[in-house]
Amino acid sequence: MKSFWIKLKSLFIVYFYMSLDKLGFSNNNAFILMFHHVTNDQVAASPECKCNVEHFTKVLEYLKNNNIKVVSMDEALVNINEIVLHGYAVITFDDGIDNTFKIAYPLLKTYNFPFTVYITLNYLDKKGHLNFEQLEILSKESLCTLGAHSLTHPVLRTMRNSREEIVQSKQILENVLKKEVLHFAYPYGGPTAVSIKNIIETKNAGYLSAVSTVGTRLNYFSTISRFYLPRINGTDFAPFKN
Repeated sequence: MKSFWIKLKSLFIVYFYMSLDKLGFSNNNAFILMFHHVTNDQVAASPECKCNVEHFTKVLEYLKNNNIKVVSMDEALVNINEIVLHGYAVITFDDGIDNTFKIAYPLLKTYNFPFTVYITLNYLDKKGHLNFEQLEILSKESLCTLGAHSLTHPVLRTMRNSREEIVQSKQILENVLKKEVLHFAYPYGGPTAVSIKNIIETKNAGYLSAVSTVGTRLNYFSTISRFYLPRINGTDFAPFKN
């Protein structure tokens, strides 16, 4: 019964945000894009986590041609704090996948677009993911912000040690990078995977922001909490098809 009510409340949150979007409360073109794989290769991932290179390039071209400023997560937070909710986008990548470095990163450098990569600590140096040399290069890249994405990528709502996943991923990544890690992405990220307790744990851990997978734009209501910001799946983002 408890699980049923969690799902019901979660659906309400998602559809509430999305209905505001459709009603025009989003103030036009302020959004955070979420990517996982950017590649033309066959990869073992769900369809929503795979973006081919042509589509990714079209997304970058759309942002450039429509004068939508691509900003870092830090700059986005400044805008949100000042209730500036139009005219910019944030580009983010989850998990720390190697094609983020090999394919997406060179394209982003060509466009001079800042981006954020959320690292799952236990994926580092594993097949298909960033190695420590690549992580060091990204750490020194002025366009790149590195954030945490937990230790093991669990459904945090169901974890007794969720605080450890959130806090230790920050601490360990900071020790590796020798710099502060101020941004977090919830694994899976939907309301059924993230509890109020997890959001409080993230805030108390010392992060400045945390992102979800609720698929809507930045508007007054969806930015009330800096620790559960919405993101649009970049694989589904295709206004250039209209």
